[in-house]
Amino acid sequence: MKNYFLLFLGLTALCSFVPVKKKNKTAKTNSTNNTQLKQAQDYLYTDSAYWYKISFISTGGGTDIKAINACKQFVKDFEKQNKVKIKYKVAPWGREGEQDYCFAVNQLTAKQAKLFREKSKEILVSYVLVRYKDICKCDKYREIIPETE
Repeated sequence: MKNYFLLFLGLTALCSFVPVKKKNKTAKTNSTNNTQLKQAQDYLYTDSAYWYKISFISTGGGTDIKAINACKQFVKDFEKQNKVKIKYKVAPWGREGEQDYCFAVNQLTAKQAKLFREKSKEILVSYVLVRYKDICKCDKYREIIPETE
């Protein structure tokens, strides 16, 4: 009986030292990237495709007008600094002035688009009622109004 117990204990110890195959983190990252790429491709070829959206939301007291004005000024400054024209639409969707600023797909290079996203978040980080989204649609709201100067 004692021998069986020692044999069982030895086999258990031996099995505990078998290396466990670790999950491949890059596979998960690649899967996420592939999903995002597929999502981008689905949207890029529709009329309502936008590569970036800034949403001005409300929690019962209206939107932050200072944040909206800061966004408009940022776009103007970015256009001047990078010598580009950025087309966007404003989509109002709420009763308290909620609105999305939707920036169209094929206007900037990848480097400029990345810079635009980073800088806009830096400018608007201090405003609580602002949200961001990459690769999205902007057509589900009541009305889309082209922004004119």
